[in-house]
Amino acid sequence: KALYPETTVVSQNTGFDRNYNRYPYGDYDELNNQDLLFPQSTVDSRLPMKDTVLGIRNEGVSRVYSMSLLSSGDSKRIINDEVHGLPVVVIYDRGEEMLLGFSRKLNDPTMAEEMTLTFELVDEGTFPFKLRDRETGSLWNLTGAALEGTLAGAQLQPLADSFAAFWFAWAAFNQGSEIYEAQ
Repeated sequence: KALYPETTVVSQNTGFDRNYNRYPYGDYDELNNQDLLFPQSTVDSRLPMKDTVLGIRNEGVSRVYSMSLLSSGDSKRIINDEVHGLPVVVIYDRGEEMLLGFSRKLNDPTMAEEMTLTFELVDEGTFPFKLRDRETGSLWNLTGAALEGTLAGAQLQPLADSFAAFWFAWAAFNQGSEIYEAQ
């Protein structure tokens, strides 16, 4: 709601007697819960099965950013990384249970040449927090839009081959994924 205040919401008045504010699967999504709705014959045990990860693939190489590993440090974090030559920025917020990823390569039609940016957190104590790129000092929001500075109006590209999932689901389709280790 803070990021997209004009968003409309589907009504909960569906004609059915159901509490839509309650998660219908009990503790299924809890990190320590080992139960699966559809059991698998092999599960990669390097992370907890129900760990939420942001998985990114580039040219056959995949890397995950684990919410449980990242939560051991700061509650908000900006990770400037590379996945098989692709510069990425991963945005993590423990309080909002959020992992987002964008390409750090900015190829805006108004720019003379492509530029790779490096981001840092601008924590104003509120959500949504902002990012600042070190190269120009421009201020960015969590949707990847430059709000202020030299690059105002530019837009980071979301990573086309990435998504958030439980670890067991990502690992089933991306065996041997690299796991980002927080510094």
